[in-house]
Amino acid sequence: MCMPRNKNKFKGWAKRYYAQDYVRKYRRKWFAEFRAKRRAAGLCSTFGEPKEKGVDCRRCRKTIQKWRKANPHKVKVQYKRHDLKRAFGLTLEEFLQKVNKQNGVCAICGCKNFRGNRIKHLVVDHNHQTGKMRALLCDSCNRGMGLLKDDVIILQRAVAYLTAHS
Repeated sequence: MCMPRNKNKFKGWAKRYYAQDYVRKYRRKWFAEFRAKRRAAGLCSTFGEPKEKGVDCRRCRKTIQKWRKANPHKVKVQYKRHDLKRAFGLTLEEFLQKVNKQNGVCAICGCKNFRGNRIKHLVVDHNHQTGKMRALLCDSCNRGMGLLKDDVIILQRAVAYLTAHS
């Protein structure tokens, strides 16, 4: 809401409310323009210091490092979200739905891998030719599939070998 054309229309608290709202919008616009000017000049948009390594100024990097040290769990979640979205186009919520659909177990060995009191994370298995996601596997099964080149014939030979030598 901006200031009404007829400024005398509102009195008391309503006049203060509209004035505060107008000031908030003006400040927001001013800060957006101010940060844009700083970015164009090659300065940090937050602190106005010269950028180093093309990304952030020293104060920004230190602030980010402090936050990461204080919030390691949030950092892990952020990385997981980014990796899932980049590699498979999945959101974290969709991934958790798939985990619940599989009851939190590996699709091949069917075991819950525990690391202390936490379930070892499941990884997304996918077809390397098509990029289509198959299922969620434990790390060991996923590596085994990768080392056997996702080839059915090699897997059948491995089964025959294991049955012959057991």
